[in-house]
Amino acid sequence: MNDGQEADEQAYIQYLISSIQCPVCHHRYTPNDVLNFDHRGNLWIVTISCTECETKGLAFIVVKSEETQTEPFTELTPEELARFKERGAITSDDLLDFYEFLRDYHGDVAGLLGDKS
Repeated sequence: MNDGQEADEQAYIQYLISSIQCPVCHHRYTPNDVLNFDHRGNLWIVTISCTECETKGLAFIVVKSEETQTEPFTELTPEELARFKERGAITSDDLLDFYEFLRDYHGDVAGLLGDKS
C-alpha cells in the first residue's frame, strides 16, 4: 500500500469514527479522538479516546479497496443460490401483496410458515 492510499484510508477511518458515539457517555467522537492507527492488510486497528469521559477503546475496521475482490459470504448452498439468482427482484407490488396477505391473515407464525409440528 502506498503512503497516499494509506493517508486516504486513515482520513476515511477518522470520518467513520466521527459518526459513532462513546459507549460509556454517548458523546460523539471527533476525528481528533483517533490516537493511533495500525493495519494488517485491510484490517485496521484504531485506538480511540473519548474527550468527554476519557474512556479508551479499540475499533477494528475493514477497509476494502476497489482492487479487493472477495467472494460474498453466504450460508446458502450452491443449489439455493442458483434458485434465488433465477428469481426476479422483489417489487413494490410484491410487498403490497404480502402486506395485504398479512393484514387478512388470522393465525400464528408456525401456521404462516407451514410448520405442522
